[in-house]
Amino acid sequence: MVTATSLLRRRLRSEWRLLLAVFIGITIAGALVASAPVYLSSLRQLAFNTAVERASPGFLSIYTYAPYLPLDAVVTSTTDDNVRGAFESTLGELNAGVERYNQLGPYIAGLPGRPLPDSSAGGGRVSTGFVQFFTGLERYAVVYEGRLPRGGVTPGSAGPMIEAVLGERVSDVLNIGVGDEIVLAGSISDPARVTLSVTGLVRADDNADPYWRQNMNLFLYPAPDEQPLERGLEVDAEEPPVAAFVTEEAMVSAIGQAFPGSLVSAHWYMTMDREALQQLSAEEIEVRLDDLNVRLAETMGGATPITGIRALLDDLERRTFFSSVPLLLLLTIMVATVLYYLAMMVSYLVTSRTADVALLRSRGTSTVQLLRLLAYEGVALVVLAVLVSPLVAMGLIAVAGKLPYFHQFTNGEFLPVQF
Repeated sequence: MVTATSLLRRRLRSEWRLLLAVFIGITIAGALVASAPVYLSSLRQLAFNTAVERASPGFLSIYTYAPYLPLDAVVTSTTDDNVRGAFESTLGELNAGVERYNQLGPYIAGLPGRPLPDSSAGGGRVSTGFVQFFTGLERYAVVYEGRLPRGGVTPGSAGPMIEAVLGERVSDVLNIGVGDEIVLAGSISDPARVTLSVTGLVRADDNADPYWRQNMNLFLYPAPDEQPLERGLEVDAEEPPVAAFVTEEAMVSAIGQAFPGSLVSAHWYMTMDREALQQLSAEEIEVRLDDLNVRLAETMGGATPITGIRALLDDLERRTFFSSVPLLLLLTIMVATVLYYLAMMVSYLVTSRTADVALLRSRGTSTVQLLRLLAYEGVALVVLAVLVSPLVAMGLIAVAGKLPYFHQFTNGEFLPVQF
């Protein structure tokens, strides 16, 4: 007795060349269709990795800003923990370090060579200044004279006194040295004062280090501020403000004591691990940045992280779109051509089965049984080809990274592919 299975095996043995040609045609058509999204995704990932490799560390960093935080130790610590927790939960393996920068001011500054004017004088030329705290300063700044400040607060002649260090250029321009004192005031008419005792002078260990955001002058030698802080006072347009580094403990204690209700500007800088960033797809990076937006909005009342990665992804999206249009048109023509020749092969196969159909009909085979027999053969060819074709497409696209054209971008490695 001849069963459907035995008949199918006989057909495969007798017409294997023709069936193999049909199978190869279906596989090629499937591979071409599957290659479109795989190839576009590979090119996008390759372009993303290349852009990350060429970008500066500052461009890849994430910057978050909270302009008006109460000057309170608990609030500052809680906010810092929340921000660092948001970075860790969304970009954990990409986190190469988070630094925090706090700034208070500007204040009117009384220097050794230019003391604060008397409130009864009604005006005069003054200097300006602010106090700042930067985590990691002891690792990235060189103390070439004196020492770094300590965190204690001592009583001074005009109010609380804390220790501070200045940048090299500010010290030279303003003629301030170790042992000098700087008096800060919120207003000439307000008697509240904070005295800064200069204990050291520092310079950047490496100006190009990402710690300094590629511009150490932002912290060590800020631009002059021409805006007067009080009516009747004048500020030298060429004189930099006194940028004094203090400890966080001293900042909170002394400034909070002298100027109650002060608000501090807090900045967080997260440096991204370049190699870890290249291991993730552009889509996953975008999702993680969106998650970071949500986390920071929940913890800091709408604060938005700023990073060059967003601009990089947007530019990548535009270039990928325009490059995909001609590629898809070419693939459409190729698939149509393959399907045309595949239809010709199938027509030959159908013609060769006419005698088999007539023989089966003469033996009492019903239409349903005949269709079932043909379906077995068709499903065996199509399902296997559909399963194999994406793997073929991924393999060919990955190997394309070895071609001379891609060698300059991949260094001879395989193209990154995703299923």
